[in-house]
Amino acid sequence: MPKTGPCERIYSEQKIKSVARREARETFSSLLESPISITTKNLSLRDGAILTAGTLGQGNAGTININATDSVTISGTASIRGSTLVGQSTVIPRDISGVFVQSESKGRAGDIIVTSPKINLDNQGRLIAESQSGNGGNINLLVGDLMLLRSESKISTTAGTAQQGGDGGNITINSPSGFIVAIPQENSDITANAFTGSGGRVNITASGIYGIESRLGPTELSDITASSKLGVQGTIGIKTPNVDPKRGLLQLPAGLVNTPRLVSSKCAAFDNKGSEFIVTGRGGLPMGPDDLLSNDVVWTDTRLSTTTAQNQSRTPAAKPSKPEAVEIVPATGWVFNGKGEVTLISSASEANSLMSVPSCAKY
Repeated sequence: MPKTGPCERIYSEQKIKSVARREARETFSSLLESPISITTKNLSLRDGAILTAGTLGQGNAGTININATDSVTISGTASIRGSTLVGQSTVIPRDISGVFVQSESKGRAGDIIVTSPKINLDNQGRLIAESQSGNGGNINLLVGDLMLLRSESKISTTAGTAQQGGDGGNITINSPSGFIVAIPQENSDITANAFTGSGGRVNITASGIYGIESRLGPTELSDITASSKLGVQGTIGIKTPNVDPKRGLLQLPAGLVNTPRLVSSKCAAFDNKGSEFIVTGRGGLPMGPDDLLSNDVVWTDTRLSTTTAQNQSRTPAAKPSKPEAVEIVPATGWVFNGKGEVTLISSASEANSLMSVPSCAKY
């Protein structure tokens, strides 16, 4: 059993940010594997910054455990391009940001454990647990909401990068209520490949996976692979909610609806020409589609006049009866009636019919 070195713990309540070339740890001993534990709110590695716990000898590389309560962002490349040399071999490109637990010999690559609501890998950002001739390490990602892969970013536990033996490591991404999103044309990959050994296992649990697909081997698109060039192929398991898109949909009738039968014949026009819409007067719609609408819009319902004209043609109008003319005769006198009222009269005969002349005997 290889010896285990002391654990390096880094704790911050706010943010840990590293830019340019800042190497948090490199383990070069063949017998020592030292874990690194980081607890923070936000972890940001940008512009070529790396966090590494690699090994050159037969011992295993260390483990890096990151717990960020808000987000982990790995993005960008350094302005000065080159490589970081470990011993006689090239381990890590100098211009790429990422977390590395690589093995340069027969030792096993280390493990990477990241727990955060959001993991953002952009502009060639890396999470690498690769080995040249030993077995690849394991990468466990616990994502709460979103893991975003952009611009040739990579998550890899590939073994046999020097075209030698070793089995690919395992990648586990657990995000039951979150999403994994990538851009298909940007060649961002999740790989657990091998050369002569067996491919690793990739297990993904998420609410949705978009822009990245499982394939038999690497392509120029965004891939999920667990292949082996000369050995046994690995396995890929993807679990998403069993949602049937057909559930909740109503079954539509197969027959077409005869729409003319649904419209009453009484709604048709008054003649056999069909319905019409006529613009009359100064108002209403403009005469052409490019004309302006008049501000004194006046609508005229021409159906009323048509209805009246048709009703008149169907029912003959009754001739109105003329009242008999009453001859007006001017008054020629007046008399008192029994109530003491004055009545105008036109002749003495009419006065006798209305009221008798009182006699002198009554007085």
